[in-house]
Amino acid sequence: MYLALYRKYRPARFADVAGQQAITETLRRQVAEGKTAHSYLFTGSRGTGKTTCAKILAKAVNCPNAKDGEPCLECDICKGIDNGTLLDVVEMDAASNNGVDQVRLLKEEAVYTPAQSRYRVYIIDEVHMMSVAAFNALLKIMEEPPAHVKFILATTEVHKVPATILSRCQRFDFKRIQPEDIAGRLGYIAGQEQAVLDPDAAFLLAKLADGGMRDAVSMLDQCLTVDSHVTTQLVTEITGITGSDYLFSITGQILAGDKGGLLKQVDALYRSSKDLTRFLMELVQHLRSLMLLKADPGCDSLLVCSGQELEQYRAQAAQTSLPFLLRGITVLQQALDSMATSPDKKLWVEMALLKLSDAKLEDSGQALLQRLDALERQVAQLAQTGVTVTAAPEVTARETTPVPEPVSEKPEPETPKVSSEGTQEATLSPSAEQAVQAQPPVDPLPEEPPAAPPEFAPPPEDSGEIPPPPSQAETPKPEPTAKAQPKLLESWGQVLEEISKINPPLFGVLSGSIAHDVGGGRLVVDSPYEMFSAMIKKENYLSSLQKALFQVTGNKYRILTKKKKKAAPQENRLEQLEQRAKQLQIPIIHPDTSSGQ
Repeated sequence: MYLALYRKYRPARFADVAGQQAITETLRRQVAEGKTAHSYLFTGSRGTGKTTCAKILAKAVNCPNAKDGEPCLECDICKGIDNGTLLDVVEMDAASNNGVDQVRLLKEEAVYTPAQSRYRVYIIDEVHMMSVAAFNALLKIMEEPPAHVKFILATTEVHKVPATILSRCQRFDFKRIQPEDIAGRLGYIAGQEQAVLDPDAAFLLAKLADGGMRDAVSMLDQCLTVDSHVTTQLVTEITGITGSDYLFSITGQILAGDKGGLLKQVDALYRSSKDLTRFLMELVQHLRSLMLLKADPGCDSLLVCSGQELEQYRAQAAQTSLPFLLRGITVLQQALDSMATSPDKKLWVEMALLKLSDAKLEDSGQALLQRLDALERQVAQLAQTGVTVTAAPEVTARETTPVPEPVSEKPEPETPKVSSEGTQEATLSPSAEQAVQAQPPVDPLPEEPPAAPPEFAPPPEDSGEIPPPPSQAETPKPEPTAKAQPKLLESWGQVLEEISKINPPLFGVLSGSIAHDVGGGRLVVDSPYEMFSAMIKKENYLSSLQKALFQVTGNKYRILTKKKKKAAPQENRLEQLEQRAKQLQIPIIHPDTSSGQ
């Protein structure tokens, strides 16, 4: 009868257990010194050796020929425990024996002394599946157990075990087995089976096992049934994965923006009946490896791959950016969540890959940051080649000669309103407010040539004379000086990027905003969201904005908010033209309305 490899090569001594040296050494010393406890709790993920160590411990405490804490494996007791014929060692599955009746039967049997061995050992697997009543019944015998009884509890979900049970057990946490240990064990088993296992294939099996030795040995057993020479290609065919070469190719097409090639790759996977959900999970792990290398090039120990694959990861990581990798993992994870409830999984895979290949197809904050990062890299490359990159000139609302205001109408000075939290609401003059706006007026007046200089000279500034108001026949005197126009803060995009790292809620409210330096250490922030004015009055949001501004610009600004005014009724354009014509002394001819013309 054929015996599965994970059962055939199950460790029989503490020294054979891979990846749990700290636990096995502690248990071996306890047996050697005669200081074993009456109850143990083994917890950890699947396939890490919990039940195996429980059986080895049961053999070690009962073996009459035990040497240095290790069972001899030759006596009748050791053989009886291995083949399950020794009645003094009972292995229970709490998933199917979780009722209080089974625990009561256990209590009745526990009072009897063992028939052949020194101790009666109860191994309860998946103990977290027991009912509350069963736990209460087990608790009584665990409080005051007979001297010849030992309990070994095993579970993968220790948080479901009551604290009253935990406090009466010696707890051992089994960690995930390292890929190197799994690969070494697989090589040993392949050698015993007269088979050949390539190192790359062993690492791939260890990576797929996710720290579980039993899963790795089972996959090796499946591969050996096909061919005695196990290669990476054989592993990919047997397990149904896409393979590392395919993942590198897909990522390269994403970076190149090859949308057609990506769609063809997905169609090829679909037609070959590959699991698209598993493909996206593998691609997430691939991007994670690139992310780790991009964040820290020296984190080789965190990657489960061969030396050749590591060089490929380094080369591809140099072509990517951290914002792209973070956005890629987020987009793929969202696609995985949507695929769980969608009948068309292929559609979600195609959408996710298209979003990754072109950041313009997505309107998230991460996509915007990636586009900004790409622009910055392009500017840096142009600067290295000697090309001078200049910013576009600032677009003002109108570049015509300003209309002089009557002398009698004195402009009100700018008086910012200061709130109790330190923020201000700026009420700008009409000319300044027009320049703050990002867009030009909808219907601007046509550009006209500048007016001819007046025939008379204005009075000296120090004369103190106030000229009389001009009549309709006189040309009004222009203002001697114009107020400084607010200047657009060109580094506002970098400030928003810093805010996204330290205060994401504030970054969301500032999306689509602009900022103007109005002089005097003041900065007017114009956000499309009205809640920004209330949010910036809070100290944490204000300090985050000022901190980001200082990191980018090196200046400490006093924050002003653009006061949202109700739209005033638009003046009659004909009256504006008429007033302008009077200022320029252009005769006006009114049509004769009585004649109907």
